[in-house]
Amino acid sequence: MSKIYRSGLGEPVTAVDAVTLDIPPGQGLAITGRSGSGKSTLLHLVGAMDVPDEGQITLDDVDIADNATHSAQHSADALASCSNASTCFPP
Repeated sequence: MSKIYRSGLGEPVTAVDAVTLDIPPGQGLAITGRSGSGKSTLLHLVGAMDVPDEGQITLDDVDIADNATHSAQHSADALASCSNASTCFPP
């Protein structure tokens, strides 16, 4: 999947470039990287808060970009996320 942001003011910005990701059920995953590397965009795509410009995202064999309302609820039920807040990572 890919996500490209476009504006009339400059060159398009590719936030996620041809990413393929297969996460088995029950598997944990950490997404790390430098600022501006597309981590938040990737999470927005997987969480059905945005749709890819290319490719598709399937969760339990459901294309989550196909029906945004159902997909957001499906994603929320099937995925867990944790930011770097102290509630997730105690000192």
